Order: sequence, then structure tokens, then C-alpha cells
Amino acid sequence: MNLLTANGDDQEVLKTPSPTITSSANTDPRREVNFRILECSVGTAKSLKSPPGVKQDRDKLFRMAGNSKPLSAKMNTRLKTALQNDPEAAGMRATRLGDMAPEGDTLLMTAARNAPVDTLQTILEAAPQCINYRNATGQTALHVAAEAGHAEKVELLVKYHEKLGLKVDDLVDIQSITPFGAAILSKNPSKKIEQILFSPNDKSVKGTPAPPSTRQKIFHSLGICYGQAEMPGKRITTEDALCTAHWVNVLTGDVFVLLGVCDGHSDQGRVAKIVVEKMALLLQEFTKTVNQDQPIDWAPALEAICLEVDGQVKETGMSGGSTGVFALVTRTQIIVVNVGDSRCILVRKRPSAASHEGSNPAESVEDSTNTNFEAVALSEDHKPDREREAIRIKNAGLQLRSETFKEKDGTEVTVYRVMKNIKEGMAVSRSFGDFDYKKAKELEQKDQAVTAVPDVKVYTRDDEIDMFLVLACDGIWDVMSNEEVAKFVVDKVAALDPQEPNSGALSMIGDDINSECYARDSGDNMSVIIAALSKCIDKFSTSHGTIKGKALTFPDDVGTDKSEHTNEHVVKSADV
Repeated sequence: MNLLTANGDDQEVLKTPSPTITSSANTDPRREVNFRILECSVGTAKSLKSPPGVKQDRDKLFRMAGNSKPLSAKMNTRLKTALQNDPEAAGMRATRLGDMAPEGDTLLMTAARNAPVDTLQTILEAAPQCINYRNATGQTALHVAAEAGHAEKVELLVKYHEKLGLKVDDLVDIQSITPFGAAILSKNPSKKIEQILFSPNDKSVKGTPAPPSTRQKIFHSLGICYGQAEMPGKRITTEDALCTAHWVNVLTGDVFVLLGVCDGHSDQGRVAKIVVEKMALLLQEFTKTVNQDQPIDWAPALEAICLEVDGQVKETGMSGGSTGVFALVTRTQIIVVNVGDSRCILVRKRPSAASHEGSNPAESVEDSTNTNFEAVALSEDHKPDREREAIRIKNAGLQLRSETFKEKDGTEVTVYRVMKNIKEGMAVSRSFGDFDYKKAKELEQKDQAVTAVPDVKVYTRDDEIDMFLVLACDGIWDVMSNEEVAKFVVDKVAALDPQEPNSGALSMIGDDINSECYARDSGDNMSVIIAALSKCIDKFSTSHGTIKGKALTFPDDVGTDKSEHTNEHVVKSADV
């Protein structure tokens, strides 16, 4: 069959179709995009091997589809007829056509990028099935149009997706970016396109998290059960990294759990991931030398570890940086290490309520109307306008600048930034990385304008009142107060069905916090770890990954593992 019909002087062209592959993964967006990319690769490879004459005639169709001017009636008819006579022509792949049609693009993608909307409609009318083809990065024609900033084409493509029953907010590319995400990240942003494509369930916003049960773990020997949750939010790409690590001192039998949230910036989250990895490894090494039955001076040791991590980041030559808040949990203490403006709070039963109403803190979550709990800050945000921060910044030769703006409700907010030059600054005064702010040669590492020296707070655990530990990035704290987060967690736990297994409940509560913050117009990535403590872990005793007993049989060779679905870094021993 011919791509072009033999009308007048039209030349007959040999068919060069994409191969026919049957997908068995239509219900799984991740597997579906992988299948479609494979389909693109095979089709592109076949196109590359086409005889010269076939390629020449195939390229004529791409030039029609990629023409930035309206096609003549005759050319429009030729394009439409070619697609109607041979539906597989819509799956042809571009090769060696330059910017007009990148390698692996289809005719529809080429039109979505370059042509007037009428050309796009001609292709859709003749071959609507081509709407779900993907290019080499997993993008559909809708991704391409959204990224190019063509609102009218986006509107048309959305209409055809709806006709075919395809959910636009499920269309992810190889980086899990939807058409809405492509519009947000576009060099030609369009509010109209964002409005057309926005959905509260869009996977670029919500992310593609692992099942809740796989994001939750319980340690009976430490009286802790934690769950984790992440959401890209309006940033679309995630720069946060989470730490959920555990290990044992084989000499003493002491078990340690390290929880952490690192909020990266300006580097796709690379520094945040390194900080998570290095902090876990260095803390594990340090705890080999400690005995929890003896007093431990945590502050100088943790300062040295944070500065060592910062030095190791510098050795990589990476730009960008990351804040970080960590909680090292032992059987008697919670040691919180903070660099930047991520935050850690403890939710506990009010001591006065505990003394009058009984000793079980779990009673405080049985009734969501109960207010006999409090949020205790275990870290303090490092903002440039704080007195000790401002003094250090000035002594290092940098300046502060304030900027006041109004929130949507009319509230005035002032943000202070430490400026590295007259144009560039950041609103946090301590971080890992960010070496453009650490250039005072005469000063030590700890005295730079922006430093990685941590604040360290040691909290002695109290099984009678401790309820929950919450660590989160500023995407949470920007729109929810400590008290609001505490009440949110307590209310959600109180609403759990005691007859149902709560194998991922803490992770799901984390997901709910992220959704709530997004609804409150948080403009950042959102990441949170929630840990139930002491007697409150009884509600989660059936959780996935339960580790019971004193866990004294960990081997000495502790390895590392990266989760497929999150930025989680786990230092772990064997299953116990």
C-alpha cells in the first residue's frame, strides 16, 4: 500500500511503518511509557535503515507536518489521504530532520511543535489513533504542544484525548512528567495552558509513590514506627531526598534509626542525595564507638560530621545545595541535627494531662476532639535575619536584603536573603553545598556566611507522653504551623479503623499532609516523615517490614540500598 496515492504527478512511495507491538501494560503508566519508548526505538531504527528513496518520500510527509505556514488545499488533501490509506503512516518516525522533527518524533508530534492548528487537526481526523504514540523520551504530542507553549493545539489535543477516553493527568514521560508538568517547565510558559491541563490528581504534581505499606517500617525494640511521603508539587521535579536508615552496634546491641529530610535547591537534588548517603554512613561509623549507657557529647561530634559531609560534597564539584534535618533515634534519646530550614517537631501528650489522665499517650489519639497534646519544636529554622546568623554573614563580607510582598489573603510577608552578589541570594543561612556563599579564604569552614554547622538538640524520650515525631521540608512549614501539623496527624490517626490492618497508615497520612499543603498553595516540593513513638506504635503493629525483638543479629557488613520509587537512602543490615 502507498503512503501517497498516485494522483497526477504524485510519486508512489513505499511504506515505512512503525512496527506493530501489542502493549500488555495499559493500566500501569510506568510500564506503558516504557513499552511506548521501546516501540519508538524499534520504529526509529527501522526508519534509519530505510532505502534512500523511501526516506526521501517519507520526509516529504514530515515537511508537510512541520510546515509553520498553513498547507494549501492540495497539500492538505495529500497529507490526509496518505494517512487514511495507510493508518500506519501516522506511526512513522523522523530521522535526520534536525530541529523540525527530532529523532523518533511522529507526524503528529512534528505538527504539534511547528505547524498551524489546522494541520494538526488534519492528522487527528485522519488517524486519531496516533495520539498515544511516544517519542524517545516518552512524550506524547500533547507534551510537545504544552512544552512549546501552543495553547490552541493543547486544547485540540485534550479534546481528542477525552474522545478516546485517555486520562491526560496519567500521561507521564520517562521522567514521570505529564503534559501539565511540561507546561510548567516550559521555556514558553502559558497560564492558559496550565489552566487547560491542571488536575489535582496530575501525576507531575502528585508523583508516582510506591505503595504505602512499602514506605512504612516498625522497630519494636526502639518503640518507633515511621512512614514517609513525597510530592513534587508545583515544582514538578523533586529536589528533596529522604533518609530512613537503621543499623546496630554489634558490640553493644544498640539499635539506631536515622530519619532525615533534605531539601535540595538549584541542582536537581543531587546534593540532597549525597547528604543523605554521607550522613547515614558517617553516623553509623560514629555510633560504633559509643555506649548508650555512658554520657555522650553529641554536639561536637555531629558538628564534625556535618562539616565532613559538606567537605565531601565540595569534592564532587557539584553546584547547588541542600538543607537537612535529621533525627537519630535510640532507645532513650532523640538527637536532632538541623542545618537550614527543614524542621522537626515532637507531638506529645501534655505533661499535665498525662499526670491527671493516665500514662498511655495513645489515649490522646483515640478521640480527634482531644486537645491534650502539644507540638514541641526540636529544631529552629536558620534564617538570615536571625541575630547570630546576620552577624556571621556580615563578618564574612556578604550582605542581607529584605523583600516584602503580599500573600493572596493580603498578609504582608518579608523574606530576608543572604546575597552573593547584587542579583543572587537565598533565603536560608545554613546549608550543605552552596559554595558560592563560602568563599571567604581567611575564614574557617564553620565561619562562612552560609555554613553547614548544625544546631543539635538532644531530647530524652518519655514513653508516658511521647506520641509522634514529624520531619518535613519547608514546602510543608510554609503553609502549616507546627500546631496544625500536630493536630492533623493526631486527627488522622484517631480516624483509623482499629479493625483494619494499618500497614501503610503513616505513609498515607504523610500523603494527606502533602495534599493539604498543595491545596493551601504551597509552591515547593513537599516531603514528610511521620514516626509513631512508644505506646502509639501499637496502632501500627501489623505494618509491613515489622522488626520485633532486640534485633541483635545484624551482620557487621552493613550495605546500602536505594528505593526504586523515592529518593530514600537506606543503610541496612539483614532482615530480622
